[in-house]
Amino acid sequence: MEQGQERIPALDGLRGFAVLIVVISRFQPYPLAPEGWIERLWVGVVSLGYAGVDLFFVLSGFLITSILLRHRGSEHRFSAFYARRALRILPLYYGLCALVLFAMPLIGRGPPNGGGAIYNLLFLQNFKGLFPIPEHMFLNVTWSLAIEEQFYLVWPFLIWFFGASRAFYAIIAVLAATVACRAGLYLQGFPVEKIYLWTFTRLDGISLGSILAIAWAQPERYARLLGFFRRQIVVSAPLLAGIVVLSALAPRSTFLAFEPGMMLVGFLLVALIFTSMVLKALEQPKFAAAFSSSPLRSCGRYSYAMYLIHTPVIITLGEVIHSRPLNIVVALIVTYLLGALSWRLFEKRILSLGRFFPYDRPKGPAPVAVTPA
Repeated sequence: MEQGQERIPALDGLRGFAVLIVVISRFQPYPLAPEGWIERLWVGVVSLGYAGVDLFFVLSGFLITSILLRHRGSEHRFSAFYARRALRILPLYYGLCALVLFAMPLIGRGPPNGGGAIYNLLFLQNFKGLFPIPEHMFLNVTWSLAIEEQFYLVWPFLIWFFGASRAFYAIIAVLAATVACRAGLYLQGFPVEKIYLWTFTRLDGISLGSILAIAWAQPERYARLLGFFRRQIVVSAPLLAGIVVLSALAPRSTFLAFEPGMMLVGFLLVALIFTSMVLKALEQPKFAAAFSSSPLRSCGRYSYAMYLIHTPVIITLGEVIHSRPLNIVVALIVTYLLGALSWRLFEKRILSLGRFFPYDRPKGPAPVAVTPA
């Protein structure tokens, strides 16, 4: 769950599953209304792969909140948490930003003079419509990173200063406000593209993951809540399936996520389903085994780089490979290989620097070993 500690294989596998369905969904042509009901239904189902981002949110909320709870009493919790978070996120992300915003314009493939760079560097790129942020296809997936980084500027302080109990009620309020805000903006006619990206309308997954972490840390106190997470999937999954089918057969927009059912309750249902899956991965050996295979775990290990680079890979290969099936296969292979290369040559080395930022540092001089006479 944390660098230097034992990992939970099934959670790595879930992360690998998330990145794979995100990448595969990017090959689905839009708009959402092809000819024939079978094709429309197929497009709707494959388009749901974008929800892999919501699985990332749930996993992040659970894992990060677990770390915050575990080290709440640590002496150097502030410096250790944010230093380790920076080591995980910033080097690869800023490297991609430098390539896209500053190097590519030199060859005529990007916004001139690093257009919009300040918003990307400050993780504000998801607030399109509020700021004049130029669009660049190579960076279009980084909106989810912006949401996470904005959330983790606030959430650790609630945990550390107010404790798990008060933070629990605060995050429940955040979840309720997210659902209400998204539904309210949609019903008022706000552009769906903006609602999809804004932080205060997309905190379902992170909130539920954080709630699960608090409940998992105190199972006796939150036994009823854990029971709800276990059982609710039998209701939320059929409801989501119904929304997907209706949206695909009678679409009102060009993207499944922009459909009325998704905007009003669909995102919450997706987050609830993924929360149940995370809990099953922790509790049920058979379910955990299904997501603990080496291919899925390796994709989970390389998922951060794969997520960041899959769009540039798909766009670049699409310019030279015009066969869709061949493009899908080659893009998946190249994305995986580049993710593995990034992990082995760059990310793993950077993360090893986390040893210089321990949560608890030894006090006083180190003990001296004495050899008996």
